[in-house]
Amino acid sequence: MKKVFILIISLLILSCGARKKERLEREKTIQKIFDYSDFVVHYPENWTYNLGHGLAVYKPKGFNGTSRLCMIEIFKGDEPILNTLVRNVDWRTSENEKKIKPPQKVKTKFGIADLYVITFIYDYWIPEPREVTATVVRFKHNNETYNLRYTAEKKYFQEYRNVVDYFIENLEFKE
Repeated sequence: MKKVFILIISLLILSCGARKKERLEREKTIQKIFDYSDFVVHYPENWTYNLGHGLAVYKPKGFNGTSRLCMIEIFKGDEPILNTLVRNVDWRTSENEKKIKPPQKVKTKFGIADLYVITFIYDYWIPEPREVTATVVRFKHNNETYNLRYTAEKKYFQEYRNVVDYFIENLEFKE
């Protein structure tokens, strides 16, 4: 019994060390993203960031690290809007492309931007499919195209919608 107890304790200690190392590697990667980015993201105190697909992903605190129920990403690029709105290649279908509403023109501190919206069924890494809405605010700064993508499950979309404005108004470019 004593050997089993020692084995269990040893496994727990090794497991904690591996998780700590993984967390430190993730933090280093995120720091590199921040260092090499040409902008600084200021986010509300009740939000946090994590690493996702090579980007810093911002989420409300309390949403676990793998949950994609509500998130904001900011990145450079002018690829087709369906690719920007919908991350998963499997969802980039002609059916989903038809769901994209024509862009609205919105005023931001960077000038007039295009706002795109799509609602689709999210069934990736979750036990049951959920309806998700994604919006992209596409704007220009110094002749470069930037995108702020806000993706949220239907039940959270309106609750956190105004945070998009906060992110845009507090976004700073490194000059």
